[in-house]
Amino acid sequence: MTKTDNNKYENAGFDVLLENLPAGIAVFNQNFKIWFINGVFNQMGVIYDFDDIPANGDYLSGSGFIRRCGVKDELALLADGHPFEKIIKRINALDGSKINVLLKGIPFFQEDKFTGGMILIEDIRITDKEEKLKPISSAEYANVLNNHHDLFFITDREGIILYAGGKYFKEFFKENPSGTELKISQTFPSAVEDIDNAVKRAINTTLTIHFTNKESEYIFKCAVEPVNHQRKKNSLLFFFLTDATEQSQADDFKEKEFEELKRYQVITETATDAVFAINTKGEIVFWNKASENLFGYSKSQIFGKFFGRILNFFDDEYFESVKLELLREGIWKSHFNVVNKKRGKEIVGARFTHLKDDKSTIIVLCSNETERYSIEKQLKQSEEKFRNIVTQTNEFICNISTENIIEYANPIFLETLGYTENELIGLDFRTLIDKNETDAASFNLSERNDSDSNVIEVPVLKKDGRRIYLLAKFSPVIDDEGIKYFNGFLTDITAVKETEKELLIFQRVFETSKDGIAIESGGKIHSANNALAEIFGFKSGAELEGKMFLDLVCDADIPAIEDHLNFLQKNIPSSERFEFTVKRDDNLKYFVDVSASSFASGNSILKVFSMRDVTERKRSQQALKDSEQRYRNLTENIDDFIYKFERSGNVSRPVFYTASVEKITGFSQVEFLSDSKLFFRIIHPDDLPFVKRKIRILMRNRIQLSEEFEFKIIHKYGNSVWVRNKVNVVRSPNGEVETIYGLISDITLRKKTEEELKNTSGNLVKLNETKDRFISIISHDLRTPFSSILGFTDLLLNDNELSDEEKNQYVRFI
Repeated sequence: MTKTDNNKYENAGFDVLLENLPAGIAVFNQNFKIWFINGVFNQMGVIYDFDDIPANGDYLSGSGFIRRCGVKDELALLADGHPFEKIIKRINALDGSKINVLLKGIPFFQEDKFTGGMILIEDIRITDKEEKLKPISSAEYANVLNNHHDLFFITDREGIILYAGGKYFKEFFKENPSGTELKISQTFPSAVEDIDNAVKRAINTTLTIHFTNKESEYIFKCAVEPVNHQRKKNSLLFFFLTDATEQSQADDFKEKEFEELKRYQVITETATDAVFAINTKGEIVFWNKASENLFGYSKSQIFGKFFGRILNFFDDEYFESVKLELLREGIWKSHFNVVNKKRGKEIVGARFTHLKDDKSTIIVLCSNETERYSIEKQLKQSEEKFRNIVTQTNEFICNISTENIIEYANPIFLETLGYTENELIGLDFRTLIDKNETDAASFNLSERNDSDSNVIEVPVLKKDGRRIYLLAKFSPVIDDEGIKYFNGFLTDITAVKETEKELLIFQRVFETSKDGIAIESGGKIHSANNALAEIFGFKSGAELEGKMFLDLVCDADIPAIEDHLNFLQKNIPSSERFEFTVKRDDNLKYFVDVSASSFASGNSILKVFSMRDVTERKRSQQALKDSEQRYRNLTENIDDFIYKFERSGNVSRPVFYTASVEKITGFSQVEFLSDSKLFFRIIHPDDLPFVKRKIRILMRNRIQLSEEFEFKIIHKYGNSVWVRNKVNVVRSPNGEVETIYGLISDITLRKKTEEELKNTSGNLVKLNETKDRFISIISHDLRTPFSSILGFTDLLLNDNELSDEEKNQYVRFI
């Protein structure tokens, strides 16, 4: 890079860009003298402990940094145009990943002359999975090229084949031309000039090459792609050949189709139906004579204009939806009201389709359907009258052939049985009859007399298997040849049948229900089951009949129960739910939960009560309430505080703090609950990384359920408080944390005591050491006199030959 280039880049702010890149950059001239180095380069040296970081004006070739990185030879090769990349340091990160520190060298050339270069140092975090990935080998690259290209050739700048391959290669060439000094133009004699020009120009281009193999003609589309090295003498040319034989044949086929389309145009000009063509913008590009007659516009008046607006079909927005429908279905049909200049308002049927294999052209075939619509309208009006009678009636109407095959069924019949028209028409009517209720084989309309139209009851199964009962009357339709079919008129009597069954079921439920059931009117119990009698201390429900309902209610609850009964009496129909204490002769205290409803029956208002003994539930609720109160007293009176977080996705939200949180932190429950980040903001900065790491490990470990750690927090008033955090988590079946429970304790006093104990222990150790030294000195100084005393004492005790004078003398010595 020349001095002029340096000034150019500086003026453009290039030095600012290099200074702010997230990598260390050092730029040098052709003598390897550094003329620019950014601050990140020095920071990298400090972070990763590299000595001898070069500076502006230093020569890289003699730098200790280069020698330590082991890239002295690679640096020298930059002058020959060979860049390099090397891992100069590997570091294990705390999270288990690895950091690779890379040093890259990039040469600069100007007009094939080495003008300097750049070295770049950067760090890249590598996971275990990435580290295990193997680089793709040259053989694998060759395999990719062979599998994804019909033919390919790699040549030098002279066009000499260096390597060749592809899916067709073995079929087309007996010998591999690689390394034979064979030029690629010699391989394809039909395109020698085009290929030689492509080699000479060495730019991206596309060629068409014809090639004959085993009397078969192939057409290839050849993409030429040069790969230029920094030094042009090492440049390569890639020739990628794609078999375009079928595409070329398709193009020829389109030309034939175009000629055929011209012939079709002559035919459409003589057709009676209107035919016109439009492009994707809706502009008319073809208009035959029949179109002029139908719509009253000549070709010159309408050509190139949007057909929807001219013909009053629809607007641009609706046309877009029509095009989408065409792409999905291939055809779109509709009818339009058109005002002809001569004949007035007419109805036109239009069918839109794409031109074959051409989505850019839409063919519209139109026909005048005004007369047909008029006739159909009259028929529809006549049919509609009869249809309304058949379809709107609540009776089931059907037509059944003499072979018992259903030929028609009205909508109410289809809806009730749950069949569609296609499913029911064609079925044998006998297949609908419930064989468990009657003999379907005995049902045969063809065996009935002409005048036989008696009403019969038929059990029929719906599609979902449910049974209904029909009251049926079948009347034959007769002509000269005899019975043509039967008209069936059927009435659903299932409700009547079900009512009878329901009464039986209700009676059984009433008698066997474990809940007490009573029917009351005018304050008196008219009917009660045995379960209710048991609740009130009676032997049977018959004993309760005739008793006043309020006589069974505890005196304290009577006013409230009277209000409920009055509400049920005044609001018909209505329902209520309440509880009361039962009055029993044995004075046992029972509680009942009552579901009550009222309804009118003739001139009377009946109330139905369903009662359940909830005595045990009441006792459990009271016990739970007492337990909750004890727990609340406990949590509100201890110095520690308890908290709860619920986790949703990657977000943890606080849902509970006990009042003691304010004693320890100075912040109230409301402040913590309204600010989910407050808990982490009050952690002492020195301890925050430690706490985050502990929580992160707990969250990621799918087995661990608890953790305990100690750290400092900053009180609302600024002082530091030592706390111990005991954390328990509840995990989902797949190990994800769902709920977090924690107990925070103030351990500041304990920490101070530990510190004081630590200081006291140190003082005791020093005193103990002083005592040991003192005893050692005393022991040394007293050893000699004690030896003499012990010696004289031993003589006095053991030598019997000593005189009294000698003994007295020894005593004086002692």
